[in-house]
Amino acid sequence: MNYATPVLKMLHENICLNSNKGPLESTHEIITRLKFISMVKRDEKINVKSMYIQPKNMFTSISRLFNQESRDTTLNFLTMTFNRVFEIITHYTYTQKPIDKISIMSIINDLMLSINGLTNLQHTYSDDRLFVCHIQTLIEMINSKIREVKEYKPDLFSDEQILRNFTDFNNINSMSNLNSINHEIHDINSL
Repeated sequence: MNYATPVLKMLHENICLNSNKGPLESTHEIITRLKFISMVKRDEKINVKSMYIQPKNMFTSISRLFNQESRDTTLNFLTMTFNRVFEIITHYTYTQKPIDKISIMSIINDLMLSINGLTNLQHTYSDDRLFVCHIQTLIEMINSKIREVKEYKPDLFSDEQILRNFTDFNNINSMSNLNSINHEIHDINSL
């Protein structure tokens, strides 16, 4: 078990936190992508290069052709995003800080919401059976990851723990507000 701590620390420092390490995105960017995916509606396509939604129509098809957007780029975007989400969840699962417990619950909630966006993409690309199967595999991986976290950290999913996590979060926000008020009072007093 001693070897796991340095490995997790390295993953945290080099993958989860630092967006200046080449193509690896920050945790914030990945979570934003997860929220974005959850908002995709039926008959919409993702423009991966510019990160916006396009309606499914003839003009979009032409635009995607010229901009070298395709189902493959969308699938690659989705696969990379979910793989990183799983890495982030694994990291937060093994930490003991209260803020990380709050973060993991928020990420898992976003992960569950993203299934709706993935289901809508399956509908959009229903004419491509292989694409639909790839999306179904992602959905199954999401469900497996959620089950894994539930088995490893069942206390995170109890109603009492969820309430405690959000109470802790509100307390952290209150402490932050209190600190900024104290700083403002100190600044005023020093005038």
